[in-house]
Amino acid sequence: MIQQTSHDYQMNDIDSIAVQAELETWQDIRNESRRRLTVAISLAAAYLLGAVAVGSYLISVVSEIAKDSMVLRSYWDWETIDLFYFTQMGVIYIGLAVMIVLGYALMAMLIWGKLPVGSTWIIDRLPGVGATMRMVVMSELCTSFYGSMLRSLAYTEAFDQASNEVENRDVSRWAKRCAKRVEAGHPLGAVLLSSPVRDQPLSIVSALLSGDQTQIQSAHIWHQAATECHLLAQSRMERTVQVLSVASLLASALIAFFAVLVCGTVVRSLLEGYLWVGAWF
Repeated sequence: MIQQTSHDYQMNDIDSIAVQAELETWQDIRNESRRRLTVAISLAAAYLLGAVAVGSYLISVVSEIAKDSMVLRSYWDWETIDLFYFTQMGVIYIGLAVMIVLGYALMAMLIWGKLPVGSTWIIDRLPGVGATMRMVVMSELCTSFYGSMLRSLAYTEAFDQASNEVENRDVSRWAKRCAKRVEAGHPLGAVLLSSPVRDQPLSIVSALLSGDQTQIQSAHIWHQAATECHLLAQSRMERTVQVLSVASLLASALIAFFAVLVCGTVVRSLLEGYLWVGAWF
């Protein structure tokens, strides 16, 4: 919980060793969150693509063996094995591989802030990675405002500074517009709540900044918000990495098992037909 308490901040101490050390620590947390999420989605994509590759290979081999095969179901009852639905499974697996690659590219762009403008809604709708990156973006925003308050900048200048420091393109554009809104006299709390990426710390900050605060009090509020955001980003990242690891392993096992099950059904039909032929001769 962010509390509005006194603090022994000194204005313009942005270059002090303590502040710089804390800012570097926060930067390391954000970079580490992005790096570990990238490793997690890369491993998940590798597991899934490996399972799809195994399944596609089995389907292609069995379908080639069973192609144009005729089996004897009973005396004088020859039957051609229908492989239509079986071969469609191969197409489905290829489509699944394409979806995995596209999903990986989308999440990698999301993690590193490379999504085009207007696509921030993906963060809100994507569980795990989206929730973590939402907090990372909030961490960048709060850190930028904290630094601006230490430099004794007005909020119009602070929003301009945030537009250059936040990597998310939608939030960067929003901060640029907000500088003009604050200059026009719009309430700061309402302006903050219009952010395209929102989470609990920003809502609390907007409530605390609804009144009149000194520069020192504002710096303390943003410092508390940045600290909380980085802690939440770390915890969400840890949970997301664990979930991705377990879910990708289970999903890859199911994909491979399903291919083995389908191939086993076709092979069983072939063997049963061949047994009838052997018995008849």
